[in-house]
Amino acid sequence: MKTSLLTTIIKQLRKVGSSIGSSLAEKPKAHVDELAMEHFLLYHGLVGTQDERQRQFRDVRVDIIEAIANGSSVAMAAALKLPPLWWEERLESILAEITKTSTEKREQAIAVLLGVADNPDKAYQSPEIYNPVLHQDWRVRANAANLLAFLQAKEAVPKLIDSLNDTTGGAAPDKTPAFCYIAFALAELATLDSEACQSALLPYLYADESWFRVDAARALTNLKDKEKNPEIIRELCKAVLSHHRLSDYMAVTIAEKHNPKDLLAKEEIVQQGALEIIIGVLEASAQTFSSDIVLERGIIECWPQVRNLNESNPSPRLLRAARKLALWLQSHVQDPDFANEILERLPEHSADQLNQAITNTLSSITAPRHKDLLLASLQKTNWENTLQAGQARHALFLIGDLSVYSAVPELVQLASPDYPLLPELVLVLGELQDASAANTLIKLSSSLINLEARRAHANSNRPVEEEEAREALIYWTILKSLGQMPSTEAVEYLLKATEDFAPDKRGQALASLVNTYKKLYQTLPSAEQTYGEQINEAIMRGLHDSAPTVKVCAIDGAASLSFITSLPTLVKLINSSEVSVKRACLAALEELATHGYIEEVKTALEAKIKGETNQFRRQLLQECLTKCQKADNV
Repeated sequence: MKTSLLTTIIKQLRKVGSSIGSSLAEKPKAHVDELAMEHFLLYHGLVGTQDERQRQFRDVRVDIIEAIANGSSVAMAAALKLPPLWWEERLESILAEITKTSTEKREQAIAVLLGVADNPDKAYQSPEIYNPVLHQDWRVRANAANLLAFLQAKEAVPKLIDSLNDTTGGAAPDKTPAFCYIAFALAELATLDSEACQSALLPYLYADESWFRVDAARALTNLKDKEKNPEIIRELCKAVLSHHRLSDYMAVTIAEKHNPKDLLAKEEIVQQGALEIIIGVLEASAQTFSSDIVLERGIIECWPQVRNLNESNPSPRLLRAARKLALWLQSHVQDPDFANEILERLPEHSADQLNQAITNTLSSITAPRHKDLLLASLQKTNWENTLQAGQARHALFLIGDLSVYSAVPELVQLASPDYPLLPELVLVLGELQDASAANTLIKLSSSLINLEARRAHANSNRPVEEEEAREALIYWTILKSLGQMPSTEAVEYLLKATEDFAPDKRGQALASLVNTYKKLYQTLPSAEQTYGEQINEAIMRGLHDSAPTVKVCAIDGAASLSFITSLPTLVKLINSSEVSVKRACLAALEELATHGYIEEVKTALEAKIKGETNQFRRQLLQECLTKCQKADNV
């Protein structure tokens, strides 16, 4: 049940991508990908070791021995230009071999790693060349930090703190992927200089870069004296209450060393942090982690406490934690892979008792008094108070999850550009599918972005960054929510947005246009005469778009709306080099066949097969034709 590397990376890239907008000026994204990729591998345990028999290991060993013997930090830096995840154990074995019999060798190694060895090469080199912990190559910094922690070099703490702070800078070359390794090194050295290491790490629990928050949390959870310092636990729980795009990763990280069940029994701020951790781990299990993470982090054992707290003193955060945990138990207690372990961890329940408790909890959450509580939580929120702000956020999501339609007027009233939870509010309005809110969202969008200027800019086929990231995120969310609001205003706005220069916005606008048009047609058949031709043109434009993601949205739309006029283009796109486009086309042809166009699809496929010389594509086409024929017979 473990998540595969490919699935994990794809899911998280989508997650990161959904929080990034687009801009009029394209910017290189390699550094973002490298930072994210290093963290995916690290936090999902996708690491390995370097085989000592390989020539490269022998070469590295010789280079390190010579660098220490000659006191050359430059040579050491050259030797450490290696991927740290794969080399950590091997590099430690080399250092262990060199230093195990000599205190002097250990001191020499530390001096070389810190760039303080008495060597003339630093006289004409900058620190980013001769000092490994301040080196311009993030791999050198990371490996140097790992090795200094391995050598338990207390004297390295000040320089590692300097390196940590310097690593977060945005100047090229990018050094941010080293942050996690330096933070973990400081955690290892905290037993030697606890106050300095903790003081350096704590501010990063609230860093702008979400990965730094997760790294700081992991480092602080790994402090050797963490159990003696309840203040660290309190700070971790306060930090997890400050929501960010990787809050689920932070929750998983903290729960690894701090049992949420124990935290629920502590003071209020810690208890609230525990509830946030429970929610975060459950969300992680539905995204980039497998369901096993719920078992591994002890979330199931929290069920009795969460249920009792929910009955005695409900709050939006508590209601959401109880609902998410109840739904997880409901779906997994019937799964043979999980059922026995769930019941073993909840010995006070039989299977029937647990199912009844789950049913009762889910039913109680929908009670009118709780809906009133959710609406009250949105009023008079002190946004400077993290606890209150978080309660409002959970109230919003529960309003959407529980379909509290009576909340729409109040949500519409709150929908202003400066509302702190505007992206969440817009998303919830979409979930409630009230067409009366469409005009509000369109006006809101117009106050945030200039759609005509965006349409006038040349289309991009690559992801781009927004200069105003928050506004771009809200705009994208509005496009998504309009897809759930069948109204003529939504259709007209989405038609324009399909010509946005940014591919993620074009694609979302097109997908939403198809969805809302289908809903509108069910209640207003004249919509076909009014908008049918324009929507057909938007889909055809999407089929010829330079961005594969937009093509896929157009292909899906053509099939969903049974636009048979798109058939020749769909057949041509089967030859696309993009796998996603090819697969979408084959699926669209099968769907068109089930919509009554089997003869047209059959004729087009047979002609395509006849002229196809590529054996692999011929096989794909034949398989598609067979599926279409079977679907028609059914």
